[in-house]
Amino acid sequence: WHCPCVSCHNFSSSFPQPPRSLQCARLDFKVSFFQRVCGACFCCCRPRHRRSRESEQHSMGGNTSCEASPPPPHVLAAADPRIKDRFQTLAASCKQEGTIPGDFLVKLLALANAEDFGARLCQHVGHDPSLNLDEPTYARIVASALGLATSDKNESRAVFFFHVFSQGREEIDRDGLTALLTCAEAAAMEIFFPSRQHQPLSETCVRSLVQGVLSGHSTVTASHFENWCSMHCPYVLMGLTRFVELQCTTHVPESEANALETMPLLLCPEGYVSPHLDRPILWLLSSSLPEVYRKSHSWSLLYSSNLHGYGTSQFFQNVLLYKSPTLLLVRDTEGGQVVVCVDSEWHNDFTTFWGGPHCRLFVVLPTFGVYHSPVKVGVDLKTRHVPHGIGIGPTPTKKEAMLWIEDDLATGILRCDPGLPRGTPRDFKVLTIEVWGCGSPEAAASQTLMRARERRSAEQRQQVRNPGDWLENPDRFLLDLAGISVDATSRISTKTR
Repeated sequence: WHCPCVSCHNFSSSFPQPPRSLQCARLDFKVSFFQRVCGACFCCCRPRHRRSRESEQHSMGGNTSCEASPPPPHVLAAADPRIKDRFQTLAASCKQEGTIPGDFLVKLLALANAEDFGARLCQHVGHDPSLNLDEPTYARIVASALGLATSDKNESRAVFFFHVFSQGREEIDRDGLTALLTCAEAAAMEIFFPSRQHQPLSETCVRSLVQGVLSGHSTVTASHFENWCSMHCPYVLMGLTRFVELQCTTHVPESEANALETMPLLLCPEGYVSPHLDRPILWLLSSSLPEVYRKSHSWSLLYSSNLHGYGTSQFFQNVLLYKSPTLLLVRDTEGGQVVVCVDSEWHNDFTTFWGGPHCRLFVVLPTFGVYHSPVKVGVDLKTRHVPHGIGIGPTPTKKEAMLWIEDDLATGILRCDPGLPRGTPRDFKVLTIEVWGCGSPEAAASQTLMRARERRSAEQRQQVRNPGDWLENPDRFLLDLAGISVDATSRISTKTR
């Protein structure tokens, strides 16, 4: 179709088909959320009653020139030096002047288990992957994926990639969601673990995300997908944008919106392999955790039931005195996994509930979800006639806690499983428990120093002063005055006075 502007009849690729009853409203009209932008002349277009050419010219003061309009989005994208330099490099490597083969871009954006990502991206912007790419077309494809060439500034990356994998439909089914999230996981693995080794939990994590998004439905809309991502997993698609940025541009700048700059380094005893933090799980947590847990580039293992044994005494012996945020990871015998994010220091005080505004409760497996109500932590190991254990939730008691772990760390109750009706309790048996510190290495070193100081103080309090020779001890004379005679072998005999 052609632009409805009275002075511009260029072909526009901004819309897949011409909207009904569009008249050029020009930039004199205020842009609002229901307006569209013509890609050919960058004029604001909105649904209006059709008018004649003369009346349109009269309403615009007779000025029908588009020279004052800003350039269209794809022209701005083509002017980006990062995209332009990368295209020239690729064209030189292909030994072609001004073009590159279409399948070359498809291969460039191929991912493990998701080799069709580049083809889907080309088809979404209206380019046949089998045809050669010139520089403007290449810039439009890359800039669309990076969010540089979009007529709707409010369009999020979640909505863009939703439409890429929904093939233009308003809703996406399970297969489309699986393909989208598989690409997101593969892109993150490609960036941070480029060995491309198959990860056993990759399919499990993707399945967990898909079930969380669908929430029992067969299809979902773009708005539902965008809202779910913003509430549960806001950085899950950042790996895709970052992958396109690395592959198709040069001189990649640091982006504040990109949360996946680095994966945390796991600091644990040599030879120990965490059963909780496989690479896909680590990617999933890095895509979901609040900023306070991602400030440090390394996580330190504080407690592991496989290393330190079960029981709250061992648990608190290794967790107390750590002043930075921590993650409590619980895996049950049925394959479920729960993560508790604690943004303050742990306490074993049973008199109060504690926890800051960044405390979270994640259900990672088998269905991903985040419990959004205020989360508090409660520990009661001393009060008589009440259950002893660790509770997490708005009211962290055994009857009301969203997650309850008994004091032997062997069993528990979960009341916020996304795969079950709201509030339905699920009893489980604990397989392993870990606590990871999300602070800097200095926080772990400070905890070690304070624990050593407390240990020395306890040893000093336990030392008993040697009384010396018993025959010369003043306590012997006091006992004699009371009629109690103690011999050298500490045997007590009573004298009759």
